[in-house]
Amino acid sequence: MSKKAKVALVNPPTLKGVFHHQLYVTIGLDYLAAVLEKNEHEITVIDCPGMGMDVDELKMKLDKNLTSWASRP
Repeated sequence: MSKKAKVALVNPPTLKGVFHHQLYVTIGLDYLAAVLEKNEHEITVIDCPGMGMDVDELKMKLDKNLTSWASRP
């Protein structure tokens, strides 16, 4: 029996003041998430541009996930 991973897949936020392309579907992350879920890993997908998240909000989200994951067996 293999140990199951807890994975956060992140489409990073755009940087303020830097050119960025239009929003696009994160199909690559979605494919990765599907394969990992099929193998019973715990997945969180965070699409920062799609959710309007900046770097600070991403840090808070990741801290929250890491804290909740650390408290589980």
